[in-house]
Amino acid sequence: ITSTQLLDAFIRRAMEFEGTDSEIHYVHLRVFSVLGQWIDNHWEDFRTDETLLANLENFLKSVIDKFGETSVPGKVATRLVAKVVSKKDGVVKEVKKFGLEKAPNPRIPAGTPTCLLSWSPTEIARQITLRDWKLWQQIKPKECIGLAWTKEDRMILAPHIMEISENFNTLSLYTTTTIVTTVDLKKRQKVLDTFVQISYELFKLQNFNSVKAIWAGINATPSYRMKKTREEVLKRKKWILPLEEMMC
Repeated sequence: ITSTQLLDAFIRRAMEFEGTDSEIHYVHLRVFSVLGQWIDNHWEDFRTDETLLANLENFLKSVIDKFGETSVPGKVATRLVAKVVSKKDGVVKEVKKFGLEKAPNPRIPAGTPTCLLSWSPTEIARQITLRDWKLWQQIKPKECIGLAWTKEDRMILAPHIMEISENFNTLSLYTTTTIVTTVDLKKRQKVLDTFVQISYELFKLQNFNSVKAIWAGINATPSYRMKKTREEVLKRKKWILPLEEMMC
């Protein structure tokens, strides 16, 4: 059953029930009790589904209009409306809390960038992190229940976790492919060095997922077998080994 179907069932139960006034009030209070728990414990369902939230707000408004604000159902519905407003305000405050008052100036290379080496590792790490954060914040708590990402219908049960996984694999494969397809040894060493620097910048940004992805690509069999390329870079950067051991 979907969230929309569940809410519709609650609304039908409240609006279609027939009985005495006290019985109708009792049914409404039971429905409101469940809705209150839903809002408190699983607000993510409403935050990520504008239609679901609109249906909830319309239902509460209809109850207030039907029974009046001074009635028992009307008073409880009014409190739920206030709770919804509070939740929405809380989301706005949370977004502001984690936002930057002033974003750092981008490090854009002069002229027309033609390849990976044209860009600053710091800027690449920033852009990867911005993309990753956009994906991470879309994950719903229910996607983490019962190993949903391992099921046959995982693309339906955990679509955003699967997108994160695909993104990880894409970055890892890009790292390996870029290294092994660079023919010239000196240039290949520079490419590897760039990826190592990007991983370090990602580490400073605490984007450990993408650090792991890049090192998975660096340590993949095709790129790992390029001994001369690795030895030269490792020799120049002694701090690589602790980082590699930590993330691999």
